[in-house]
Amino acid sequence: MRRREFLGGVGTAIACTLGASAQQIAVRRVGFLGANTPATANHLADAFVRRLQELGWIEGKNLAMEYRWAAGQTAKFGELTQELVDARVDVIVTSGNAPAIAAARMTKKTPIVLASSADVLSTGLVKSLSHPGGNVTGLTFAPEDTVGKRLELLKEVIPDLKRAVVIFNPDANPEQVVALREVAPKLAIALSTVEFKSTTDLERISALPVRSEINGMFVVSDPLVFVNRVAINQFAIRERLPTIHMLREYAADGGLLAYGPHFPDFFRRAGDFVDKILRGTRPEDLPVERASIFRLVINLKVAKALGITVSESLLLRADEVIE
Repeated sequence: MRRREFLGGVGTAIACTLGASAQQIAVRRVGFLGANTPATANHLADAFVRRLQELGWIEGKNLAMEYRWAAGQTAKFGELTQELVDARVDVIVTSGNAPAIAAARMTKKTPIVLASSADVLSTGLVKSLSHPGGNVTGLTFAPEDTVGKRLELLKEVIPDLKRAVVIFNPDANPEQVVALREVAPKLAIALSTVEFKSTTDLERISALPVRSEINGMFVVSDPLVFVNRVAINQFAIRERLPTIHMLREYAADGGLLAYGPHFPDFFRRAGDFVDKILRGTRPEDLPVERASIFRLVINLKVAKALGITVSESLLLRADEVIE
C-alpha cells in the first residue's frame, strides 16, 4: 500500500470517528414548563426524565433540561414560555390547559408536548386528535367525564350526603363546575360553590348560611389548587368534611378519596413523544392520545380521622389504599 493511500485511509477513519463522536454527544435541550412548584410536582418531572433516560437521553451527556416553574400563577406562563424559546430549547413539555394555551400562543415553531391537558380540541390546541396539524401534541383527558363518578364515590362513602361544597379556581376548568351542576340533582345532592384564589378563601366555607347542611367537599383540580392541596385538606379535616379529588397526589396529602388519571403515567408517556420529536418526527404527525385508565385511591388514615367507615366493597375496588 502506498504511504499516501495509507495516510488518506487513516485520515478518513479519524474523520469518521470524530464525526460519530460529535453526533453521539450532540446535546438536545428540553424545556419543562411546570405549572406548579418543584416541591409539589418534582415527582412528575422525575417520571418524565427517567423515561427519557430509558430511551437513551442522559442529562449531562446528550440532554440538557431547562426548568421553569409558575407556582400556580397563570399570568407567568407566557413569560416563562418565552424564556424557554429564548433558551433555544428543541421541545417544550407542559401540562394543563392554561400553560398549554399560553405556550401555543408564544411559539408556533417550537414543538410542544402536553403531558396532560383537557379540551385540546375546543381550545384549538390541535385540529384533531389523529392529526394535530401544528406544533402541539401529547396526551389529553376530559375531567368532566369523571365528575359524575367522583360525586357518586363521595356519596357512596357518605350515604347521607345532601349538600357538598365545591371549591374551584374561577380562572380554570369551569366546565367541571358546569358538569357538576348537571349531575348533582340526579344524585339528590345540593351544591354550594366557593371560588378559590388563596387559602384565605377557605374560611368563606365556614361562613356560608348553609354550612350546617354541608357534609362533603368536591375539589376541582388546577395548578393553583394543586399547589395548595395540603392546606385545603387540613382545612377539610378540621371542618370534618370528607373530600373527593381527581388526582392521587391529593389523597396522598390528606384527602379522603381520589379518582382520575394517574399523572406520573402521563409524564412518562410524554417522554416517548419527546424522544420521537428529538429523533426527527414532527409533532403534527404524532396523534394525541386520550386517557382511558383511571385510578381510585382511598386514604384510610383520613377516614379514621373523620370517623368514617369505608365499605369492604369499595376497598376492594380501589387501586390503592393508603393506611
